[in-house]
Amino acid sequence: MIDLKNIKSSIKQFFCFYEENTLSLNVITSMAQSLILIAALSLFLPYPATAAVVSCIGASFCVLPGTRDKIFCHKGSFILLIFTLITATAALCHGNWTGLLRTGIFAMMIVIFLVARSLNYKKFFEKLLTFLTFGGTFSAVVASIEFYNNLGNANYRCKSFFTNPNFFGIAMVLVIFICAYKFIIDSKGKWVYFTFALINALGLIFSKSMSLWLVLVIGIFMLLFLNHKYKLVAIMLGIIAVAIVAIIAVPSLIPRLKELSLTFNNRVTIWNFAIKHFKETPIFGRGFYTYKFLYNLYSSSDPTIYKASLSHNIILDSLLCHGIVGTGLIFYYIYIFFKGVANCKEKLKAKSESYAISIFIVSVAVTLFFYGLIDTTIIFVQTGMIVLFIASGIGTEERKIKQLEESERRKEE
Repeated sequence: MIDLKNIKSSIKQFFCFYEENTLSLNVITSMAQSLILIAALSLFLPYPATAAVVSCIGASFCVLPGTRDKIFCHKGSFILLIFTLITATAALCHGNWTGLLRTGIFAMMIVIFLVARSLNYKKFFEKLLTFLTFGGTFSAVVASIEFYNNLGNANYRCKSFFTNPNFFGIAMVLVIFICAYKFIIDSKGKWVYFTFALINALGLIFSKSMSLWLVLVIGIFMLLFLNHKYKLVAIMLGIIAVAIVAIIAVPSLIPRLKELSLTFNNRVTIWNFAIKHFKETPIFGRGFYTYKFLYNLYSSSDPTIYKASLSHNIILDSLLCHGIVGTGLIFYYIYIFFKGVANCKEKLKAKSESYAISIFIVSVAVTLFFYGLIDTTIIFVQTGMIVLFIASGIGTEERKIKQLEESERRKEE
């Protein structure tokens, strides 16, 4: 009989073993933080470059003493390991080589996320968000040049260095979320981040995404409301009211409004195809990018299949790719993670400390979940890693709680 406890213990011992004499752990920590910042900037480069950088940095964290011990020190980490192994096996069994490669990249993304969570403290997390803001602003500038070069094409949608305008658009939304968070917590540099937000909003305009503006409004509204910034909420509601009146008067202000019916019909076609093939492998799925794998498999004999890489619904895509087992594991990890976020929030609130990062993470997560019901752009390497970097901020509050509890214990002694 297989002893799962012994297997788990052996894996943990391997990753937690390190030679302190080989390299100073302080030097390794500093090096790891520098690599995390490099990974953040790489997210706004062309996809192959991003994938290569993320893979190399993730692999280095698996090897370096002082970082590999951080991978399995959080609750639920082994769930992600089991999920990765099951997904890789499913892709391998079905010959889904793109999905197998994507599993490897996903594993490295998770490694970076877990290490960043362990190494995060307030100053470093804020620097990480600043680097993401710089990267997003650079992408928006590139999109502006792209827009200028295609002025004669009214239907052209800018994508900067991303593979799709929707991927670029959600990246702009995420960076604007970061700017909104910075505006709330940074009294000295708030107008700098307001300017960055406007530049990234310009990038969002050039992506010509219909739904992302609603996502942006809901996310910022949640962030302001949960942080008790009621004056800013009132101002935002006034701006929204003016925008609604303007849209009613000039419907063309909404990009691609005439394509709304066609876009929805395409979504339904994609969903029906995904549901049909989910029923074929409901337990484990066929691995990442199953929709793309099936499209390549069947499109030559059935031209009615809509060309796409993903299923345009985060739950449906998860079921299609990972089956009931994989989806269950992912949702169980998400439950554990947000239980930890709620715990941090309650402890900090009880100690009259700021829990702005917890609110930030929850606001982004809730907004993206509802957006995920109509699109799956948040699970791409570039956009997904931005989300994971934001989520890693919980490590900052975990560290703060640990320091406060240690301080209280010293006083008692």
